[in-house]
Amino acid sequence: MSYNANDDSSPVETSSAEIFRSKIQKVEEEIGKVIIGQDRMIEAIICTLLAQGHILLEGVPGLAKSLTVGTFARTIGGDYKRIQFTPDKLPSDITGTTVFNQATGTFTFHQGPVFCNILLADEINRAAPKVQSALLEAMQEKRVSIDRDQYQLPDLFMVLATMNPVEQLGTYPLSEAQLDRFIAKVNLTYPPREFEEELLRKKSTNFEDIRKAVPCLLQPDEVVTMQHHVAEHITVSPTVVAYILDICRRTRPDAAEAPASIRNYVSVGVSPRAGEHLIAYCKGFAFLRGRDYVAFEDVDACVPQVLGHRMILSDAACLEGIRTEMLLQDIIGTVVPRAGNQNSRSLSDS
Repeated sequence: MSYNANDDSSPVETSSAEIFRSKIQKVEEEIGKVIIGQDRMIEAIICTLLAQGHILLEGVPGLAKSLTVGTFARTIGGDYKRIQFTPDKLPSDITGTTVFNQATGTFTFHQGPVFCNILLADEINRAAPKVQSALLEAMQEKRVSIDRDQYQLPDLFMVLATMNPVEQLGTYPLSEAQLDRFIAKVNLTYPPREFEEELLRKKSTNFEDIRKAVPCLLQPDEVVTMQHHVAEHITVSPTVVAYILDICRRTRPDAAEAPASIRNYVSVGVSPRAGEHLIAYCKGFAFLRGRDYVAFEDVDACVPQVLGHRMILSDAACLEGIRTEMLLQDIIGTVVPRAGNQNSRSLSDS
């Protein structure tokens, strides 16, 4: 089977697309003035925003996860809320609760912090599973059910959650259902020396002035318009859809086309929702690069962030130090090798 990412069309820039892209680039620039050496995280957040999804940021303390989210929220003139998850949190602390009004003899709903545009779920793995699950409906359906009533969330609603992978005391692993609602996950590492040196210089002088100077560049309705533009005008050819489908299916150990490495080291592969999320995320990724179509290199670049956190590795993988990124690269580079043309791929069995 061969793939052709772009059969006979070429990128056609519209004035609205150029305006949208310039504004997004300005957002990235302003965040980059505050956040040093974490360009990959910033790009992933922007792609997730354009894909109308939610993102999980995992890394040790001090890598500017919460600061990045707060700075990102400053560039969007919407309602920003932060929840610091702790073991004593209750679901009603997230979604809200009904309170009896003695004067009127009725119950009044008091909204929780989930009713916002940008929500920072800080250290989400410190909350008990029943509290984590309070976000499921909000993330999937953009609504909250309280008693017999349902309350709609804003059109622009994005959850950015942080998680510490090292400290395990007093934490609760996120369920697979919860992880599957995050369109992407970024594993953060320490910045290179030169970036860390620049950060220390800024921190020792006028860092607070720089942070407070970040302007509001977008409004929620503008962001929603951008999201609709990306969803409707960034095309994905049938051959790229087939390529994405083949990658997703080969992550499943019981699939006939799964390579030996997947059968040996993976317990559960990705769900069909992962393919949907990968297409949406790739559209945002391609839009940032000035194209109106998704190419194969976009898929290759986005696969680790979108699929990695959805795969459950076997005990053998944990013992041998096998990571999901290694297995995904095996699928991309070996199971689906490159053909002579950069815009085409051929499939061969492992």
